[in-house]
Amino acid sequence: MRWLLALLLFILAACNTGGPGFAGIEPERVSQDGSAFLFRQTGPLIEAQRISPEMMPRFQMVATKAGRAAEARTGCDVAWIMGDQAVMVMALDCPGGPPPPKMPRTKNWSCHAITASRAITDALVSSDISLNCTRG
Repeated sequence: MRWLLALLLFILAACNTGGPGFAGIEPERVSQDGSAFLFRQTGPLIEAQRISPEMMPRFQMVATKAGRAAEARTGCDVAWIMGDQAVMVMALDCPGGPPPPKMPRTKNWSCHAITASRAITDALVSSDISLNCTRG
């Protein structure tokens, strides 16, 4: 019976750890448009774990929120996003930095972020992120 309790505690402890390449990085809690994420960054890559409960979220909606949060937090454009509604990896395209690594081939949905800026007033500029998603 003790081994069952130990296994359960081990599984619960692993739920909030970083994925491959992000383990051991302290997460930063970020909120965007009603969704909450844990961000872990290594170089130009960010892993975003959605931690907010949402009823049947679509990948494109969650990825757009995570992309907006990453752009607001870093000041860099998001080059691509891949993953699912719970965990995503984003590549940052920062001015003066190295180009983001190419998106790995996957059989899951992948999205390329397209940023468009528009002027609302002379002083305020709004930036919209649209995603071009494909299943690969």
